[in-house]
Amino acid sequence: MAGYKAERSEPIKNGILIDAVIGEEAPYYMSSMKEVDIGEMLRLQKQVFMEDNLNVLWFYPFKSLELKSILKIENNIVIGVFVRERLIAFRVGCCCGREYQEIVSALGGRYKEIPCFLMNGAFVENRYRGNNLQQMMSQYSIDRCREIGIKTFLTAIHPDNASSIKSLTNIGFEVRARKMLYNNKYDRTILVKEES
Repeated sequence: MAGYKAERSEPIKNGILIDAVIGEEAPYYMSSMKEVDIGEMLRLQKQVFMEDNLNVLWFYPFKSLELKSILKIENNIVIGVFVRERLIAFRVGCCCGREYQEIVSALGGRYKEIPCFLMNGAFVENRYRGNNLQQMMSQYSIDRCREIGIKTFLTAIHPDNASSIKSLTNIGFEVRARKMLYNNKYDRTILVKEES
């Protein structure tokens, strides 16, 4: 589906990336995702798994029905980065749902009582890594949540995924716990960013 053309939301941000494979600049834009984009999100997720030969325990993969459900809820955020109308990165985040409940329950205490935003996952095509796309998409999500009064942000990452942990600690996340999540099958470091 390279070069597919779905009816896009207005671009949120535009800029220039470096394509590491050919060493050239490429224009990009970031946009909110829609249900029509689910196939492309799943394609990119599969591509990242295959290119990086990832241990399946590093990521809890998105499924089509889960993405449809997330996209339907108003304050959830699903954004993508496109180069030449091709999805090269996306970030998913939510304010409710099964995964959200599992993580706030694992943290316990006040996290079960206050509004939080969970950054469920992000995927970036290998050739565009090094452009701080995960950090950019995360920061956009945080800024949007601030507009609706959410000041606590959560994420759960495999403890060995140093690049994702670094990307989030660079924007103020701190490690709070390490737990076995998702039916006790996935080892995760839970990071939290709290703003006053």
